[in-house]
Amino acid sequence: MVKPTKDPLINSFDDDHCINCVSFIRDSCVCKNKQGESQDPKSKVCSQFKSVPKKDIVDVEEHERGKTIINASHVFERLRQASMFIELQPLMYDDTCKWWLWNFKTFSYELIDEVDILNAISRSMSLDTTNSKVRAEIINGLKQVGREKFRTIKPYEPSWIQFKNQIVDVKTGEKFESSAEYFVTNPIPWKLGESEKTPVMDSLFIEWVKKEGVQDESYVNTLYEMLCYATLSHQFLQRLFALIGNGSNGKGCFLKILTKFLGKTNICTTEMKTLTTVRFETSALYKKQACLMTEVDSYDMKNTNLLKQLTGEDPIRYEFKGKIAFQEESATTIFLATNSLPVTPDQSDGYYRRYLIVDFPNVFTVGRDIMAEIPDIEFNNLAKKCVRVCKELYENRKFTNEGSQKERMERYEERSNPLMKFIDVRCDEDPEEYVIFQDFHKEFTKYLKAHRLRTMTKIKVTRTLRDEGFQVKGRKALKDNGEELHTTCVYSLKLLIDDKTTTIHCKPLLSQLDSYERGNIKKECFSVVSSGYIDEKPEPLIEEIEKTKDNEKVEEESI
Repeated sequence: MVKPTKDPLINSFDDDHCINCVSFIRDSCVCKNKQGESQDPKSKVCSQFKSVPKKDIVDVEEHERGKTIINASHVFERLRQASMFIELQPLMYDDTCKWWLWNFKTFSYELIDEVDILNAISRSMSLDTTNSKVRAEIINGLKQVGREKFRTIKPYEPSWIQFKNQIVDVKTGEKFESSAEYFVTNPIPWKLGESEKTPVMDSLFIEWVKKEGVQDESYVNTLYEMLCYATLSHQFLQRLFALIGNGSNGKGCFLKILTKFLGKTNICTTEMKTLTTVRFETSALYKKQACLMTEVDSYDMKNTNLLKQLTGEDPIRYEFKGKIAFQEESATTIFLATNSLPVTPDQSDGYYRRYLIVDFPNVFTVGRDIMAEIPDIEFNNLAKKCVRVCKELYENRKFTNEGSQKERMERYEERSNPLMKFIDVRCDEDPEEYVIFQDFHKEFTKYLKAHRLRTMTKIKVTRTLRDEGFQVKGRKALKDNGEELHTTCVYSLKLLIDDKTTTIHCKPLLSQLDSYERGNIKKECFSVVSSGYIDEKPEPLIEEIEKTKDNEKVEEESI
């Protein structure tokens, strides 16, 4: 027991009150069970109003942790109201000043703000929440009680997946009902099916990823593993999924299946450049199961640190505008759907090993409604399949077709910087050679289309070549009619056509010679790749021309 308090606020609440809504005013009572009549015959009296004798001494109870706290909920009207409200409608106020409200339809907590809370209280208790004093009392009371509620909540385990109102531990197979005792925020909106059969999805996945000489049918299992891995809140395999293809090849439909399966509230979208440069963009990924990025530009990757943190079980710094910044491990799986991967300055193994690349090599006609073809029962069966697949991922610690570290690096480089791959397989580097840029770009475009990669403009190819250390500048050449032509060339490269080097020696202009003096031509030879601007038939070399002129001069003197 403690000494009587002299606080006038505490000692003033000695009138009758409703034990349901804790109202001290009969007219403001919102309970439905009213009976009898008050002094006003038009007004009904709530039967739940009980007389409360005035108490000068406040009860004390022992706290669970051994500390004593004052149980003043029956004295402070706002705290009492807050306690009753949170008991009926679970609400939490976490350490980073965010509100979490229990949703009885989804069996999970959802992120809300103070406006949602005030609207709910205004509807249920008929209080004037526009009054600044009343509003402050309500919010402060809910903050205090909500913070205590947050401190007692049970954490959500990494190996748990919530399907509708049921939580499944994929490691142990244990199943139990979801309740407000657990901090669950990402329910999958499908119940567990009776089987794992998904025939329509199977046929679609085969159409999208199987192609002879490119990928086999085992990549169907890879797609299912991606879908199942995204249901987990534990990034234990540290992977980022990249879907590569030109367009009209199934990438977008696969992401639609992912979105429908996980639920729209568990999905967010962003851009690679925005994520790595905008301060508050990480807040969009908070408590999301998957993040979708489409059409990544080749030069969007300036900073890889954040991307490695998101996929590497590292604490992420989240910051909401007007809120306290905090750190928490990310539960979001990243999906890239693009024609090519971004060029990265990070050449480390730690970056390359995070990518699991799947090609979508086939092209289809537009107009087919894929989502209408998949019955809902297959999504329930997919939920059942997730339990088995996730358990296998925990046991095997790898994905199907993820490849070795070296293979992942090579696949990434081929799709992020195809120009250097093209130079490796279709060109020879020789400091004495050059190739006309127009011919180079034409062959490079053919290479990109053959490998189902995004084509690049001439300006972009020029910039990339210069970034890689090649000289791209104009020089003069001769057309087949002897006319001078000034065109752009790439220096130190020789183009291979049909795996054979086609080198045509041509007569350079006098201005192209390294040493030129009037009346004294240094004998040099230049080689150039055959093109439409140069004679298909080789021109005589300078040495031969000079030798012919000397012979003619000797013959004239002898005559």
